[in-house]
Order: sequence, then C-alpha cells, then structure tokens
Amino acid sequence: MTQPLHRFAGTGSALESLHAHAERLGALQRLVETALPDHLAGLCHVANLKGDTLLIHADSGAVAAKLRQCAPQLLNALAGQGVVLAAIRIATRPAQRIRPEARPVTVRAISQRTRAGMDTLAATLPSDDPLRAALERFVRHSRGEEET
Repeated sequence: MTQPLHRFAGTGSALESLHAHAERLGALQRLVETALPDHLAGLCHVANLKGDTLLIHADSGAVAAKLRQCAPQLLNALAGQGVVLAAIRIATRPAQRIRPEARPVTVRAISQRTRAGMDTLAATLPSDDPLRAALERFVRHSRGEEET
C-alpha cells in the first residue's frame, strides 16, 4: 500500500530535522538569488549550511571565481536579511545537464553534372597539384567509392 510522502515528512525527529534543513536551504537559495547579480544567480546553488558557514556550488570555475569576489557583499546582503554567517565557501560542481539527442545525419549529394565538371577541372591541373588530388578525392567520395 502506497502512502503520500508528505504524511511521513512531519514524523520522527530525523525526518523533521531533515525537512527543516531542506526548508532553510530553500529559503537561503532564494535570498542568495536576490542578492546576486542576475548573470550569476542562475549559475550557483546553495548546497549546505553547517553552523555559520554556507556552502554554494558554482556551475563552473569562472562562476566560482566571481562568487568568491562577491562573497563579502553577499555576506552583508544576507546579514541585512537576518541571516548572519561567518563564511561562505564556494565549490565548483558542474550542473548535470541532459544531452540533447543527436540530430540525424543529412546525406548530401552532388549531381552527376557537377561531378563531371570537377573531374574535367581536375584533369586540367598538373598531376602533382594538391588541388587536383583534393578534387579527385572529392569526386571519388561523392560516388561512394572507397579510399585507397
């Protein structure tokens, strides 16, 4: 028999403290987002609060460096909101992103007339000319012939 999770969220001291900690982290995330410049707010996430030290995960090293520069102002902004912290630690933790599905490969073909024109052009070039070799290879490849 399945039960909704919220029925258990308020029971037991371990679950209560875990739930309260998660609520505090969520509130801190919102405060951090409002205190940071817009270009940084979406690139970092409150990870933990241990004692009076806030741990923030940055999506990249560049964001982490910028957050370290902003840490004193962030401490002051949070103190102004009633959250007194001794320190802010920044760690780099790239966000897990779902890779988009690979796009199907588009097969491109050139016409017989174009192939013949390239063949004719290649025949007019000196035999040691790199352009001639490239044109011949292109024509062979466009016919589907194997490289040798």
